[in-house]
Amino acid sequence: MRRGSNPQKKVRKIDLLSRHMVIIVVFIPDDSEYYKGVFDVFKTCLKSLQTTINCHARIMVVNNGCNKVATDFINSEFERGGIDTVIHHKENIGKMDALIGAARSCREELITITDTDILFTSGWQEAVEEVFNYFPNAGSVSPIPVQHHALFYSTYSLLFDIILRKVKFKKVEIPQNFDDYNLYLRSINWKSKNDKSQLWPIIQKDNVRAVISSGHQVMTVKRFVFLKYSPTNPSRSLVGNSEFEYGDEPTDKAGLWRLSTFHNFAYHMGNTLEDWMIKKLNQNKKNVIKQSDIQVSFNNQKNYNNNKLDTIAYKIKKKFVKKVFLKLYPNKLK
Repeated sequence: MRRGSNPQKKVRKIDLLSRHMVIIVVFIPDDSEYYKGVFDVFKTCLKSLQTTINCHARIMVVNNGCNKVATDFINSEFERGGIDTVIHHKENIGKMDALIGAARSCREELITITDTDILFTSGWQEAVEEVFNYFPNAGSVSPIPVQHHALFYSTYSLLFDIILRKVKFKKVEIPQNFDDYNLYLRSINWKSKNDKSQLWPIIQKDNVRAVISSGHQVMTVKRFVFLKYSPTNPSRSLVGNSEFEYGDEPTDKAGLWRLSTFHNFAYHMGNTLEDWMIKKLNQNKKNVIKQSDIQVSFNNQKNYNNNKLDTIAYKIKKKFVKKVFLKLYPNKLK
């Protein structure tokens, strides 16, 4: 029998105190072979986040079938306030299904999706949000810039706008990124660069610049992309091509731009912790921003429907860009 009136019924609206959610999907089944050092890497990732985010961001951890040690650690971090939201899955349901389910539950307009092996550095959140602020058509922004090998990776909407002269495009030297980019390349077992003068594809507005495209180990995405452009059916795959299908292509298909920050603000660690990573972590300064100077605008969120006409238009756009961009900018790809 109910006695009295539920006081929650008097609350008409809940204030949203954050605008940025960071989601980490964690799968640590054991501590053998490949996973031997992953727990320490995850703890380093989480600590780097806890230090560098400002008061407008929250952290969500999705336990995607972790062992007891990792699960107990996640629960203890939640209890002490180091994590704001925890979702537990007893079994591994696949990275993308765990991620998309979590992302679609968020109320924040910006959602950072990150692997467990990303080391964040001071200023990453502000740098990412600055790109969104200056480029309203930005759909995703990564704090790890990549060079021209990803120029045509789900960037057709951006390249189409470049062809139409809607944004300033050029290639420039960024020697400050040289060492950090080589660390990234080595972390994914790619050959290091040996020329600091190699050019990066960028767009620019006023004094703010952003690098075209990104990887998908870590990126911040506008929330509605996951709601309206990612597939509605579950992926039902451990990894496969799901990161492209649910994160990269939907952003491009929405007519938005995939970008990276001009300078490097995060590192890919892999599955083994190294001394340089600890050194980078210790260089982080506690983020004490109480009111961010960067106000992110979402005025360009039109009525995206992702219907058949959108799909047809996107296919036509891709063919047009592939044919025209190379003719207009043949020297931009060297």
